[in-house]
Amino acid sequence: MTGEKRGLEFRTVVEWPFFTTALGKHFGGLPTKQKQEAIDRITDAMLQVIDAHEGKKRESGGPYIEGHDLPVTYFYMQLADMAGITKAEQPMGIQASLLHDVIENPTDKRLRDKYRARIAQNYHPDVVKIVEALTKRPYDDFAGGKKLQRIARTQAHLQAIAELPEELRRHALLIKLADRIHNILTLQYSTPGKQTRYSRETRDVFLPFFRTHLGDELTGHLEHALSLHVNRRALGTMLKQKAPAKRPTKRL
Repeated sequence: MTGEKRGLEFRTVVEWPFFTTALGKHFGGLPTKQKQEAIDRITDAMLQVIDAHEGKKRESGGPYIEGHDLPVTYFYMQLADMAGITKAEQPMGIQASLLHDVIENPTDKRLRDKYRARIAQNYHPDVVKIVEALTKRPYDDFAGGKKLQRIARTQAHLQAIAELPEELRRHALLIKLADRIHNILTLQYSTPGKQTRYSRETRDVFLPFFRTHLGDELTGHLEHALSLHVNRRALGTMLKQKAPAKRPTKRL
């Protein structure tokens, strides 16, 4: 699926050749040495993502890397330009975007600890801080039933992002916005219950959060993605409804 709103290209799947070509164009205005340094840093993060997510699937059944990691990062690159973040500053955000799910996704604590230690050892402290803020804590860290745990977990997650220093927070906010946009655009592959819950949480929690920290223009891309999902779901419901039975015609 692709679509656009005020310059943001919605790609729910991004293949490696497209991404690497986009990177080259994205940093084409930098001096040769600086461009190569940026590409090298990003390539290192790509290799870490391949190690962590190779073979992993999204709810759509497609590969996790091309079906989430790369699209989110592609969104971030566009949003960073819109937010006025210079090309020279963006490699840090692109690394963090690629790595944003590496620690959080494993259910095995030993594996989470392994990736956390590897990221801490191999990346700049600022990248580590952004990735840690973007990593949701396990549900077991919070008291109460599943619903209360979910609410507390989200609040803690957003608070961690908001408490980052300004120079890091803007990257984390844009990565989280890109992540939420992509998850909304692919939400049709989730159960009906999750679709309802995730849409409401986006409307009631994430939209106000992003408006406060990023303003209406950037937040508008998430609003647009949410409206696309809501309209698609409403259309699907309508099409599933049985057509009214035809009145029998009287034979003459």
